[in-house]
Amino acid sequence: MHQKLSQKVSALVNRKEPILLNNNAKPHILKRTVQKPRELGYETLPHPAYSPDISSTDYHFFKHLNTF
Repeated sequence: MHQKLSQKVSALVNRKEPILLNNNAKPHILKRTVQKPRELGYETLPHPAYSPDISSTDYHFFKHLNTF
């Protein structure tokens, strides 16, 4: 996921659409939950539950902590 976000970071900075990030917890991977965003044209990025390498809040909001 980090690699995919890095490739798209310039597009993420100026985007007007929301970004939906679901981990692979059971409620987030049910067929209806996955299917509807795809029908609406949203791209789904794989993100393991409790991933230690990237947290949705850490990636953009606390980027300065990477140099700590």
